[in-house]
Amino acid sequence: MVFLRWPDGEVKCPYCGATKLTWLAKANVYRCYGDHKKQKFSLKVGTIFEDSPIGLDKWLPAVWLLVNSKNGISSYELHRALGVTQKTP
Repeated sequence: MVFLRWPDGEVKCPYCGATKLTWLAKANVYRCYGDHKKQKFSLKVGTIFEDSPIGLDKWLPAVWLLVNSKNGISSYELHRALGVTQKTP
């Protein structure tokens, strides 16, 4: 996903455009050394998935199932296919 978001292969801060970053593995976020308020960011920043607590590992298959179903898909079917609670979708 990183290569799709930043095609040139260089991760950039979405706030200041800096390339001097550190990957924080425990938190799964990048840290920018620029002088701005939000120094930590993830791959989801600036997308429709930004404020969702659900990870992209669940969102992307869910979107694929929705787009490729001719007559739609029920929340119960999403629940079974993705291994999440029925309230999640």
